Amino acid sequence: MAVAAGEPNAGNHGDSSEGMPFLGGSLWIDFLNTRPVSKGVQLDFLANEQALESWTVAAGLSHGKPTLAGELDTLHMLRERLVMAFEQMSRGACLSGDVLEVVNALLERFSIRMRVSNLNGTPVVESEEIIDGPVLAVRIAADFARFAQQYEAARLKHCESPDCTMVFYDRGKSVRRRWCSATVCGNRHKVASYRVRKTRQQIP
Repeated sequence: MAVAAGEPNAGNHGDSSEGMPFLGGSLWIDFLNTRPVSKGVQLDFLANEQALESWTVAAGLSHGKPTLAGELDTLHMLRERLVMAFEQMSRGACLSGDVLEVVNALLERFSIRMRVSNLNGTPVVESEEIIDGPVLAVRIAADFARFAQQYEAARLKHCESPDCTMVFYDRGKSVRRRWCSATVCGNRHKVASYRVRKTRQQIP
């Protein structure tokens, strides 16, 4: 299968920004969806520094190019481990040592500084994230760690379209979401089903 760097509108799966899908329901899951398949070609929105910069902007994350320049290898390794984590968690299995080792190494670079002050006579707590290391990778690892504290395995899903590689966390009350995007994969399924019914009706 061919692999290409992310290009505008190349991986549009519905809820998107600059043609990149953001439909996972959590930053770390959107991070997994940076390798979508479009028309039989596997794209990679982290293929190079330029693609990574475009993805961080589309994701609404603020990073400087000097920081991003040294993150690609770390991000690729983290993505591989979090793909494993998604499969393990969706089965209700324990996280493997390979996953925990990479995630915990990044979390060691993350801390929160807190300060209490008064605002109009009311105590206010201010917090600041302190990251010493690959900023984007650490932020994604922290998002994963928060997510892993409280989730339901049955809500971690793959899009049911056979041509789609997207994954997501179903936050709906009924947990009946089937598609990464109702307007794209869901609509394609409806069109295909309609054509099948019409064909059957025409058979004598």
